[in-house]
Amino acid sequence: MANSQAIQTTDNSYKDYWFWQRDSSPDLIARYPNLDLKGKDVLDIGCGIGGRTCYLGGQGARHVVGCDINSREIETTENLKRELAPELKDKVVFSCNQTEQIGLGKIKFDLVLIIDAMEYIKEPSLMPEQAYRLLKPGGKLNFGAVGWGHWHATHMLRIFPVSFMRLFFSDKTILNTARRMMKQEFYKSRTWDSNPPCLR
Repeated sequence: MANSQAIQTTDNSYKDYWFWQRDSSPDLIARYPNLDLKGKDVLDIGCGIGGRTCYLGGQGARHVVGCDINSREIETTENLKRELAPELKDKVVFSCNQTEQIGLGKIKFDLVLIIDAMEYIKEPSLMPEQAYRLLKPGGKLNFGAVGWGHWHATHMLRIFPVSFMRLFFSDKTILNTARRMMKQEFYKSRTWDSNPPCLR
């Protein structure tokens, strides 16, 4: 996945980040072997700004629900969907869940995805079980994460936009420097950068 592109394109606006999510999705989704979206009801947990969710909706899924705990992002996501993907208005919907208990009632899905979100969840060990409850019989759960402190996480690449720095510095040095930088006045967190999971 071209995470370095996120550095160049997402500093300007939510719209830029939406496009990055959508445009980086083909490479990311290709990492999940035999992922079949055609005619499926799909749940995208931790959808953020919704670009990836809209990508899924355009790939033959019957219905896609994106959920996130950030109500401001969900509101922005709905506006971006109307502007950038109006053809998906009936196929893709977004839901805000203020707690990490997924509250979608009796709705069940053929496929639940948790992509680039586990590292932002306070209690990630609980999420697969919660997601599993939302699957139809025979449904599939797919998730992947690089980890909050991993140097290749999108928010870390925004701080250190040099992918080869691990050749020169240890992971510990990179993470300690990132922590120091995030505490400085000049560092401005963007909504999609999130905060450490305990603060989100």
